[in-house]
Amino acid sequence: MTQFNQFDRNVQTEKLLKKKLGKLPDWKPPPIYESIGPFEPAVFDRIERGISEVVETCQNWLAALNEDEFKALIDSDPLNPNQFELSWEELRKNEIRRIRESNPPWYAGGFGHPDYIADFSYWSQSPHYTNHEALMLSVGIEPTHFSSGQLVAMEERVKKNGKELWAPLHYLLRRKEQFRRQFPIDYGQGRILPQRLFSWFELIELDIPFEFTSRYFKSTQEQSNNTVSEIPKRPHKRELDTVAQLFTVMAIDYYGYRPDAARSPTPKEIVEAAAKVGIEISDDTVRKYLRLGASFISPDWKPDEF
Repeated sequence: MTQFNQFDRNVQTEKLLKKKLGKLPDWKPPPIYESIGPFEPAVFDRIERGISEVVETCQNWLAALNEDEFKALIDSDPLNPNQFELSWEELRKNEIRRIRESNPPWYAGGFGHPDYIADFSYWSQSPHYTNHEALMLSVGIEPTHFSSGQLVAMEERVKKNGKELWAPLHYLLRRKEQFRRQFPIDYGQGRILPQRLFSWFELIELDIPFEFTSRYFKSTQEQSNNTVSEIPKRPHKRELDTVAQLFTVMAIDYYGYRPDAARSPTPKEIVEAAAKVGIEISDDTVRKYLRLGASFISPDWKPDEF
């Protein structure tokens, strides 16, 4: 029997793993960041742990074969497989199938996937929006990544079959209903002017990406320049940017906030601290201004090691 040297065995091992596992060993969780709506990167962590465990089991099984057993596996006739090939084929077969079938879509952990972010610069120049465009942009997604027909189909599946959807999709469908009620005439292919849309955002303080702006929209501050001084005025965007930067710096210094962390306890800690002095503020609002402030931090900045 021809002996395998270590190089040959390593090459054959890689071939066997490739045939059995395909691209699973190369799978990595998407680099999502906390955006509008639910943020649950743990759904990807579970998949990654499952893949790592299966890959390790397969590698260990092959490594445990002695030279004769390994050679027998390699030389097995596919039309009449021996015990080693049969055992190899059955090894973690069900787990591998479940992992492939349950591989979550890009939005499963949240809408902050870098490959699906809206081109806000382009949309800021739009003189009007359809209801669907406005909805998708309000959660930071390029409108073409979901069609209005897909969202209607999701709603129907939930109504008829009680089908469970990923948390971000439930969030999106609930916001879709808000848009439908606010702009019923514009539902479908109608046109929503930026002034109407962003005034509504301001009125109900809807959490939207800070990058979503419009060249056609005059803020409340600009509109109220000629009103009496007793009427409260909203701060200018530059003022909000400055306050957000100060807020984020303090969160970094006093709460250990890390803008690049996949998950952070800081928003909840700030909400709890505010509640102690009688101030009610939502997690979404805290995250919104932390994101805004963090966007001004230099890419070269690195947090101090504790």
